[in-house]
Amino acid sequence: MKTLIAAIFTAMLLVMFPEVSFSQAPPEGAPPSRGSKGKEITPENFNEVKSSIIKRIDDRLMKLTEEKTCVKAANNADELKKCRTGGPAQMRMQPPPK
Repeated sequence: MKTLIAAIFTAMLLVMFPEVSFSQAPPEGAPPSRGSKGKEITPENFNEVKSSIIKRIDDRLMKLTEEKTCVKAANNADELKKCRTGGPAQMRMQPPPK
């Protein structure tokens, strides 16, 4: 039964996303590629968009490294809770307001 459900789910995904499953090129007239903050990527602004993306990745890596260091140094639950910096995962961990 689980195999049948998995097969049906896989088939549905293949139908929904054929360009990913069959590595098709985007059709003629498809919208242009978008980069940082939805900005259209052109040959003229390629390096600017690339730099912006790399900066955002570096910022995320720095925050994760700081959080990892804090978690490694934590000796109890209170210290561990202080390591969580926020974001969507943090919001899920908090109990709902009363």
